[in-house]
Amino acid sequence: MVPVACVTAFILVMNAGISMLLAQWQRPETVSFDMTGTVNNFMAQVAGRHLSDGEVKATTARFNIVLNAALTDWQRHHGAIILVAPAVVSGARDITADVQAEVANRMAEGDSHE
Repeated sequence: MVPVACVTAFILVMNAGISMLLAQWQRPETVSFDMTGTVNNFMAQVAGRHLSDGEVKATTARFNIVLNAALTDWQRHHGAIILVAPAVVSGARDITADVQAEVANRMAEGDSHE
């Protein structure tokens, strides 16, 4: 009777351990992105270029497409949940610099990677 109880207890402990590992392995990472700062930086750059209204509208529309595509691609590639910075108190990795660099590259290339 004792060996059966020991084997049963061992199996239960192993199942619990495996379940915990699988739960952690499948849990997506939560990261933060400073959307406000990114948009403000873009607007400051556009304001300094003395563009016409039409050019500002076209550049802004393109920036929005590129930013959305960069965030979507980052999320798909990393399997993470992206939250805007004000929604995060602490503990989430900040991906702002990575995404801003990708947006800058795409804007310079003239490609949104849609």
